[in-house]
Amino acid sequence: MRKLLTSNRGMTLIEVLATLVIMSILSGVIYSVFVTGLKLYQKIGIEGQLRDDADYVATMILNEMYNSPPNYILPYEDNVTGANGIQMVRYKPKNVEGFIVEDSTEIEDNILIYQENQKFYIEKLNEKNESMEKTEIQTVKVKNTTVTDGTNSETSSISIGSCSLTDSSGKCQHGRISLNLVIEDSNQGPNSFIKTKPLILKSSFGF
Repeated sequence: MRKLLTSNRGMTLIEVLATLVIMSILSGVIYSVFVTGLKLYQKIGIEGQLRDDADYVATMILNEMYNSPPNYILPYEDNVTGANGIQMVRYKPKNVEGFIVEDSTEIEDNILIYQENQKFYIEKLNEKNESMEKTEIQTVKVKNTTVTDGTNSETSSISIGSCSLTDSSGKCQHGRISLNLVIEDSNQGPNSFIKTKPLILKSSFGF
């Protein structure tokens, strides 16, 4: 005759506590890995958006310059509004009468490209230097900012980097434009889940 061995013994308190401890440790590890991966994914997406918006600002400025190549460029500054940038002036085409070609000094395009209140603008002026059209170079998720690392301060700006040729009145006809962009995620705050550093883009181009 066979005897069935049965036991009514359950789990002890120590076994229950050990199981809970192991489960809590595993849950913490899994949660940490999940959160780290999610933050990394979102951070890469935000940084990619910042680069796209920085490229957009630079492309808009380059298009404005090369669609109407200027005859000369001047530095621009407004002490009242704090705006600073460049002024591009292009003359009307040369006058041709028979075999005589005369350079025109009549202004056809007078354009300001400047940074004001942490935004970039393109403004077209008339012959009296009065504003005709002012366009903000809009971006989707970024704002200009200032970054200070203790010794150096970086801020968005556009200026004449160097001048290789000037006319008799000192106006720069050929040189290089320096563009400095410092942008950050406009949705980021003190309590933001994702922390990203401001993106700094420096470039220069000739005219």
